[in-house]
Amino acid sequence: MSEETNQAIAKQLRQPSGDEAVDVGNRMNTGNLFMNLVTIESLSLSPNDSLLEIGMGNGFFVHHLFESEPMIKYVGYDYSEKMVEESEKMNADLIAEGKATFELGDISATKFEDAAFNHIFTVNTIYFWDDVQSTINEIKRILKVGGSLTISIRPKEIMDSFPYTRHGFTTYNPVELATLLNENGFEITKVHVQTEADLDFFGEVLRNEFAVIQGVLMNYEI
Repeated sequence: MSEETNQAIAKQLRQPSGDEAVDVGNRMNTGNLFMNLVTIESLSLSPNDSLLEIGMGNGFFVHHLFESEPMIKYVGYDYSEKMVEESEKMNADLIAEGKATFELGDISATKFEDAAFNHIFTVNTIYFWDDVQSTINEIKRILKVGGSLTISIRPKEIMDSFPYTRHGFTTYNPVELATLLNENGFEITKVHVQTEADLDFFGEVLRNEFAVIQGVLMNYEI
């Protein structure tokens, strides 16, 4: 693929928009299926849990959360207007029941109340956080002490083999990410690395692996 094409793919993965957004959302669902399901399982949800998902895409996996535990409250948060729109369409029943809402915004500066959630999770978004420390500080503000933060990634050695990640991605290996969370007041409770079959994504067939890193917020200090 040309560098122009790689730049276009990177831009869409960061913030799906325009006519291509629906297709990008569907591709992400297919490519990240197992990764999302393992992430959801790792949350170990309980009745009345309050969840925030950072970057839910088109909301395809939200119903899986409610299949895991029907008595939860869920907020999906994304800075792609098109993905919020698609999520609302796909989860209209959960919205009507008052179980799920979807909001547009930048996770580094939200309007949520302090300690609003006891689970915050995200799949394949940390690469795009422009100010990682500010974003983690905001996550700590809106997460209850004792609540969990779960971040799922494709490790640096996998991500850096994708040609489009040269354009605006910051990649991590699991140890780097676990260290980052630990330095910010999280006790690491899970570092799970899973190998999958080779990934065919945008015509590129590459080695496929993901990691789920989870920490419990032990104290709220900025």
